[in-house]
Amino acid sequence: MEMSKYTYFLIFLILDFFSVNILATSIQKVSLNEAYNKSELIFQGQVIKVEPRLDQNTGNIRTDITFKIIEVIKGIKGAPLLKISFLGGRVGNQVMEVHGMHLPQKGENGIYFVESLAREQVNPIMGWSQGHFIIEKDLTGLERITTWDNAPVIGFSSFPPSTNLTISTDGHVSGIQLANPSKLSNAMTPDVFKQHLRSLSR
Repeated sequence: MEMSKYTYFLIFLILDFFSVNILATSIQKVSLNEAYNKSELIFQGQVIKVEPRLDQNTGNIRTDITFKIIEVIKGIKGAPLLKISFLGGRVGNQVMEVHGMHLPQKGENGIYFVESLAREQVNPIMGWSQGHFIIEKDLTGLERITTWDNAPVIGFSSFPPSTNLTISTDGHVSGIQLANPSKLSNAMTPDVFKQHLRSLSR
């Protein structure tokens, strides 16, 4: 989402460490259906590179994350690698921290909802953490779907019409049922999750 969509941004300059902290207190909550429809690209991929850099044009620090595309669920299938950019990161002793930002980590395998490939955004993931799902293996080695914060996705639920409800940046999309992280073996498989996503376009 673009920075203009966020409310109550507070910026603090900490000169000792040349760091900038940006606090985003709330964003709009979306349903899984809305996240699907509003995303330009939805894909399963693995993070192969995380590269913080200093933007010479703006003076901001951005972190470029490169994914190996495993499967495109929605959108045009392009190159086998995809790089998307997030605001914030660390370059030397300069730090720009965006509170509530949960960047995909190197080696991570997941399903990602990308709002736009063309616009430079604070966070290109739809609804910040709402469009960030991770694939983990349970004790038997079977792949399971979790949210960014490791809550197992065990099912789908009905959701109300779109509202102006806001949530913190670490919230979850509506329309999914979650369980305690200890219940990973109860989570659905990636194939079931992807099949449901594809059904949303019908």
